[in-house]
Amino acid sequence: MSDLFDKLSGAQVLGLTALVGGILYLIADTVAGNWSRVRRMEAEAALKRELLAAGKSAEEIEQVVRSTAGKRRI
Repeated sequence: MSDLFDKLSGAQVLGLTALVGGILYLIADTVAGNWSRVRRMEAEAALKRELLAAGKSAEEIEQVVRSTAGKRRI
């Protein structure tokens, strides 16, 4: 592996580093976005379960879910 870096110029190493860094950034961004979406969905499901356990009607649950959906940051 060090032979590869010995053959590359400084600009090429910098370009390779930028490319690998960009790919790692995209992977991390995708994972974080999906994790965030899953956590929001879990929280919404827990809220619905709580409201059902409290004896709320489907219309009341829908109203609460809609009111909290507008407060999400995307």
